[in-house]
Amino acid sequence: MREKACEDVEIRIQEKTAELVDSNKALQAEIVERRQAEDALKAERQRFNDILEMLPVYLILLTTDYHVPFANRFFRGRFGESNGRRCFEYLFGRSEPCEICETFLVLKTLEPHHWEWTGPDRRNYDIFDFLFTETDGTNLILEIGIDITEREKAEEMLRMEHDKLEIHVKERTDELAKANEELQSEIIERKRIEEELRESEERYRNLFDNANDAVITIDLQDRITSWNRSAERIFGWKAREVAGRKLDKLTVPSDLKDLWDQITDDAIAGKEVSGIETTRIRKDGSRINVSLTFSPIINAHRDTIGLSCVIRDITERKKIDEIRLENERLISTNKARSEFLTIMSHELRTPLTSIIGYSILLKENKLGKINDEQTFFVNNILSSSKHLLDLINSILDLAKMEAGKLEMMVEEISVPYIINEALKILKERFAIHNIVLKTEFDPELVFIKADRQKFKQILFNLLSNAVKFSKEEGGIITVSVQRYEEMAKISVSDTGIGIKEEDMPRLFQKFEQLDSGISRKYEGTGIGLSITKQLVEMHGGKIFVESKYGEGSTFTVLLPITGESKIT
Repeated sequence: MREKACEDVEIRIQEKTAELVDSNKALQAEIVERRQAEDALKAERQRFNDILEMLPVYLILLTTDYHVPFANRFFRGRFGESNGRRCFEYLFGRSEPCEICETFLVLKTLEPHHWEWTGPDRRNYDIFDFLFTETDGTNLILEIGIDITEREKAEEMLRMEHDKLEIHVKERTDELAKANEELQSEIIERKRIEEELRESEERYRNLFDNANDAVITIDLQDRITSWNRSAERIFGWKAREVAGRKLDKLTVPSDLKDLWDQITDDAIAGKEVSGIETTRIRKDGSRINVSLTFSPIINAHRDTIGLSCVIRDITERKKIDEIRLENERLISTNKARSEFLTIMSHELRTPLTSIIGYSILLKENKLGKINDEQTFFVNNILSSSKHLLDLINSILDLAKMEAGKLEMMVEEISVPYIINEALKILKERFAIHNIVLKTEFDPELVFIKADRQKFKQILFNLLSNAVKFSKEEGGIITVSVQRYEEMAKISVSDTGIGIKEEDMPRLFQKFEQLDSGISRKYEGTGIGLSITKQLVEMHGGKIFVESKYGEGSTFTVLLPITGESKIT
């Protein structure tokens, strides 16, 4: 029991000790808080005194026992130091309180009161009182105003200053109004200029971005400062990829670096650099032909700060120029060849005509009878000469076509009559080659408008070709005519050797036969079908062929019935 009681006592002691510790902490906190409040109050009083000290009015503090514990610097400067004296001693030179002092100390209102007071300097002052409550009683703060005797003068001066100020304010207001109007006008003008600049910049940007040529600007260190869309398209680099990079490292081939340095130096020096044709490198490493034009970029101080470079891709133009030059060369060559063929054809025909003429005289025994062997030789000379004359006439016709000198004599002709006439001429050749001839005429198609001689030549060429390329055992040639819309459709079909599919594109080319084997076996220059095609096209028609190798071919000609082409 005794031990338990001791334990209870010990617990109560610990609890009390804890309570005392807590109380002590609270007391210490309260002491710290009060000290802080006192320090703040002292600081506030000091701040208040500092404010009173610096106020530009005459201020004093009166206690309830008439002492003057405080007078600000303006008051001291006017009336001197109080030196601990009471107010009636300090201000009025009296040994006892006066009526005014008593009045001051009995005021109990916070509203300011106004008195007039004659000071020790014999000047009249306005006095305003204020009550200020301290912890030890009520102290009175007195504000002493300006000298009354100077008030009217001061007021007059104040009025004059006020009038001057009003005039000045009005003048200044007018000036400010005028300046504001000018400023508003300037602002409107500036906005207009800014809008024009913005529109101009927008137009420039659109021109810059949408130009067909690459427009690139660089600084004096050759670093890229702008790169338009055409530059992206031509060189393959995006603008963000090239910004700040050196243009010569990016696009100039190493073998043209010296030329690039010379061009840029000349442009910076103000020399004209325009239309220089060279090559450049694209992003993928390929080269392109370009034309370069440089101009300097000048700042406001007339200093060159960079270069503007217009690069035109002339790769296609170069190709076109090459094609044009090649075409001119081919035209010139073709013209020379045509002229040569024409001259040679005329030169060859003259002696050949004589050979044929004398051969006919010999064959007909006009110059005396010849034996069988001589007749054989004369017939060979005559046959070869006529074949050679046919070739020369074909070449001459081709030369005339190419020179544009072959004239057309269009007239109404009978298609069946012209065909039968051509068949009669070739009748002997058909018999020699065992050719069976068939004709199919459309009764609704008799007349067309065409050049009689050239139409006959078209038929003769097609029929001769069919005979020439017939099989050794013979065959069938069919000539058919029918109306096809507004066209006359004339077909020559044979059962000859036919044409290989891979040879079809070469069929109507000049001086072309389909292989060397045929060239050796079959006579001819290879221009018959070429002449035929041109004669058909001169009529406004069209020729085409269908063939199966080893079985035969069909050549079809479409000619306008009225002589006016309807083919598109």
